[in-house]
Amino acid sequence: MIITTPKSWDEIKLAIERWNLHKLIVVSCGGCAAKCGTGGTEGLEKLLSFLKTLDLKILASMVIQEPCDLRNLHRDFQYVDEEINQTDGFVVASCGIGAQVIGDYFQKPVVITTNTIMMGETIHLNEYSNRCVACGHCILNETGGICPITLCPKSMLNGPCGGMFQGKCEVDNYQNDCAWVQIYNRLEKLGKSSLFAKIREPQDWNLRRRINLNLHQERKFFYSIIDHHNENQKEESN
Repeated sequence: MIITTPKSWDEIKLAIERWNLHKLIVVSCGGCAAKCGTGGTEGLEKLLSFLKTLDLKILASMVIQEPCDLRNLHRDFQYVDEEINQTDGFVVASCGIGAQVIGDYFQKPVVITTNTIMMGETIHLNEYSNRCVACGHCILNETGGICPITLCPKSMLNGPCGGMFQGKCEVDNYQNDCAWVQIYNRLEKLGKSSLFAKIREPQDWNLRRRINLNLHQERKFFYSIIDHHNENQKEESN
């Protein structure tokens, strides 16, 4: 399960203004984010109430069980073709993966309303693509919906490193596209190439480490209770 926390309303408003969005489609995740309260019906209702205060036109709103699954996008968006053509972009209440999948699928601006904090474990024998490392401070609103922390092996935050050659990453012998070339192309296509020049502060990895430390302590406490319970049962059985 992917754990998310809500961004502030001010940050969401700023992202909407940055992308000059007026006509929106609002998507809320009915899976992990719903369980966290940042998505689902509850999260969608809160989000719509806020967006109405900004004098924006909501063309459509929906809860999609797992927007990170392309099959669900094919199924649920087939009924809003006209709205998709008219929309300026999407406001997405999901983890960073769902927001990126929607951005890739429609090639339109995406404003994410959450920060992805950590990943739970889902066991399934299948193929996966790493899209989010749960850094704790999502910058997709500045990079056109493409995550440099995940796609760049060095997690560069301010453009490509010196090893980029002809748009390719030096890692893995120049087989993969450079993450920042992908970001520039996306921003240019969306008319926001000026965002490429923004200087970003170093990532605060304490956001991730501190959360993991707290969870680790809680997990140790939880298992100590289980061990104590098991020991008591053994003594009673003897």
